[in-house]
Amino acid sequence: IRYALSAIKNVGEAAMEIIVAEREKNGPFSSIQDFLNRTDITALNKRYIENLAKAGAFDCLHPNRAEIFANVERMVAFASNASQERNSSQISLFGSESSANQFKFNPIPAWSYLEKLSQEAEALGFYLSAHPLDAFQAVFDRVRVLSSSQITSTIQATGMMAVKLAGIVSSVRERISQKGNKFAFVTASDKEGQYDMICFSDALLTFREMLKSGQPLLITAIADIKEGEQQARLNFQKAQYLSEVMAETPSTLIVQITSEKGCTHLKNALTQKGSSPVYVGCIRGGHKVEIKLPDTYLLPPDIIETLSTCPDISDIKLV
Repeated sequence: IRYALSAIKNVGEAAMEIIVAEREKNGPFSSIQDFLNRTDITALNKRYIENLAKAGAFDCLHPNRAEIFANVERMVAFASNASQERNSSQISLFGSESSANQFKFNPIPAWSYLEKLSQEAEALGFYLSAHPLDAFQAVFDRVRVLSSSQITSTIQATGMMAVKLAGIVSSVRERISQKGNKFAFVTASDKEGQYDMICFSDALLTFREMLKSGQPLLITAIADIKEGEQQARLNFQKAQYLSEVMAETPSTLIVQITSEKGCTHLKNALTQKGSSPVYVGCIRGGHKVEIKLPDTYLLPPDIIETLSTCPDISDIKLV
């Protein structure tokens, strides 16, 4: 999927045109240092680079978005020095770049799976590379989660009923009723789109912090549709963190590794025996090999996030 640089939030169109013009004139950028050396400093500032990093624009040059985000000020300073050297036509004693002109990152741990997607959505306005709920598909199948696009048609066929939905809450707008009771209009989204709920005082008091956490939730609501209306109404009842639901629901974990470091990372993540089988896949001698570990494990709530931070693990699935 291609997405225009100038469509990223808080990134100026003129600055992106300068970057694209340089790329078209002298070819694709080969590294972050190449980008900093070749880009006109007038096209760069801290905010631009931060949002480019959050959106994933640098992934092909440096996949650790958190590291770019944390080193932005150093990157701008490096680009400024490189620009000054170009303008003054200075070269080193040996006519090549000196070690002082080599940009090095201060190492920073990669963002977790959910944090990476949250930052991406902040920069773009939506999730592009993946959706935070993708990791929980196995849970959805087991607990019979409805998608937001299925709610109305299901209620039209069955009448009022309790439904289970997955979602990330984007807005909680609290109000006070004429009787003085607090209630809230809650907006959440899943992979199919957005949906709205009303949350009355007792449920709001109990689940307010969870609704405002920004974490993936399993939501139970009463769904009903009035005669003549086209959209079902949702009355929020309760919520659970999906990470906790996943830990309580035995699943099969399938992990693809690319090196021995991936094995070590997986071993450190699986610390408790439980009921979930684990399969490890890799490429050996040009053939794909999949091995079932002899023991079964308790999958921690953050297993997807933990494993996704390891560059030596290429794919993670729960089925």
